[in-house]
Formats: sequence, structure tokens, C-alpha cells
Amino acid sequence: MVALKEVAKLAKTSPAVVSQVLNNKYPTIRVGQETRKRVLEVIEKLDYRPNQIAKSLRTQKTTSVGVIAHNVYVNYRQIDLLTRKIYEHGYEMLFSMVQWYGKAEDNEIRRLLDRQIDGLLLLSPALDMKRRIVLKEVISSGFPCVSVGYNPILQASIIDWDRKQAYYELTTHLLEQGCKDIVFFAKGESPSINARYEGVVNAIADKKGIKFRWIGKDIDYFEDKSPEALAKLFKSQIQNDWPDAIICQTDIQAAAIYKLAIDEGKRIPEELAITGCSDEEYGKFLPAPLTTIRMPIEELITQALNLLFEKINKVDLAREKIHKLIPAKVVIRESSLFGHNFKEKKIW
Repeated sequence: MVALKEVAKLAKTSPAVVSQVLNNKYPTIRVGQETRKRVLEVIEKLDYRPNQIAKSLRTQKTTSVGVIAHNVYVNYRQIDLLTRKIYEHGYEMLFSMVQWYGKAEDNEIRRLLDRQIDGLLLLSPALDMKRRIVLKEVISSGFPCVSVGYNPILQASIIDWDRKQAYYELTTHLLEQGCKDIVFFAKGESPSINARYEGVVNAIADKKGIKFRWIGKDIDYFEDKSPEALAKLFKSQIQNDWPDAIICQTDIQAAAIYKLAIDEGKRIPEELAITGCSDEEYGKFLPAPLTTIRMPIEELITQALNLLFEKINKVDLAREKIHKLIPAKVVIRESSLFGHNFKEKKIW
């Protein structure tokens, strides 16, 4: 097994500097970019792995973090970032994927705690806390725990993106384009959906002559999220009363409505503006590229992990509840430029 001293020798630095690169342990030691790069190259070359057993005996920590997610489709970019950034901090990620059931989630939390994780990170936490007995106990005990995503019932530290402000800016943009009949297409009420809704209605609150509808409000859950099913649902709700603009909850919804609108003979964006949310790559390749909201994924993960590691290393901070909203970016493309006549592009 390769020793830390060997890494330091080949990298032409001290063991303390190598330890700092791996763990960021010593606040007084500042490592230059060139030295850090040299150390990481040697670590990769030697395939160096710290002796976690010895380390945990010294520090009473396992340098492992538990991560629980409920939806790979929603969280895939977050999971990819987490894998890299947790490793950069010198920690191991123990990942668990569970359905939206309290008992299943509690069982996974127990399993992670049995592995003696140092902290817990929740991605898009479920709203129903009634059956989440273990999770509530973990949070109330002061165990280091951070949530990425809003849950008003969850009494934990939360890092989330500012949906209300993003949708306010998006709606303001549509109003500036001359849209007077606006539809908000999203599933039934939840804290995250309600924040988007509030942003939309706040933007149109003092505007006269604006017609507004929320389609999907009475639907608790989109069981079938396929584009065909979403388009069929929207068509049944719209009843041929097409608006000037449709604000969608996600990019996949926007793409589904986009195709439906074209099939119905609508010209985008000349007769109809459409917007999405999440800035998926395919949105750029629609006939009129999709206006969307780019969520600050990297900043969310970075700040959530920084906070979690602070809680792990500072006992007095573990119980403190910190809530932070990070601004998102409205990405303006052709699909929302209502009234403009762009050169026709064929995609379907």
C-alpha cells in the first residue's frame, strides 16, 4: 500500500501539504495551484488511497457522506456533480435511490447510519413527512444534514434555487413581448410549484387586460410523463382556447406542447410563445430554440456540500437551521419572442 509520505516525496512537498490537498484540514496551510496539481497527478499515478480505517480511529470519523435521491431523471446532473465534489473533499459517497415512500426512505437512512456516515445530504426531499420517522429523528438529533430542494415541513438546513424570482423574470419577459393571455402548465399544488406560480402572478398582478390560467392545478401527479401523454392532457384541458404564451414546469412539457402546437397549425413564436425550465440540451434544437430557466445546479451542490462539511466539522453548527435561495438564470431564446416571424425550420 502506498503511504502518504511517498506521495509527498514524489510531489516534492510535505505530508502536511498532501493532507491539505486531500482533506482541506489545516486552515493555515495555503496550497498553490501548481503544487495542488502536482500532488493530484502523483495521487492519480500511484493510485493512492488514504487508510480510512486508521483515519477513522484517529478522528472518530469515517469520511463518508450519505446521499439520498428520489428521482434519477430529476437529479442526474446533481448526482454527477456530487460524485466528483465529494471525492475532491476527500470523502466517500454512499448513494441510495428510493421511491417516494416513507418506510423505504427510513430503511435506507438506517442502512447509511449503520455504515457510520458523517453526514446526510437529501436531494429533492419528499413532502410527506408523516411516515418519515427515522429522518425526523436524525434531523432533531442535530446530526449533520442538508437538503437540496425545498420542503417546508423538513426542519433541516436547505439550499434551494429561487423559483419565485426566476418565474417573475420569465413572465415579465413574456409581458414585454406583448403576451396578454398566459397559461401556466404545471401539476397540482406543492411548495415548489406554488413558488413558481407566485412568481407568475406577481409579475401580472398590476397589469390590466391580462388573462391567466393554471392548467394542471387539479392534477396531483403526472403519472405518465411521456410527451404524448403530456400533449394529450394539455389538449383536453385547453379546449382549443389557445393562449398567447405557455409557461411550462419543465422542458419536456414544453417540448410536448411545442409539437402539439405545431400539429395544430400554430406558428411559434409568431402566434404562440412557449417556455420551459431546466435548460435541457434538446431545447436548443427545436425549430425556434426554447426559452427556459437554467437552474444553478453546480452552485446548489457546492454550497450544500460546503455547508454539510461545516456541520460535520463544527459541532455548534450542526443544529443550526440555515435556509438559502440561489438565483437562477432566465435563458431567452426564439420560442418566447411572441409576434416575431423567424425563418421556418423543419424538425418534425
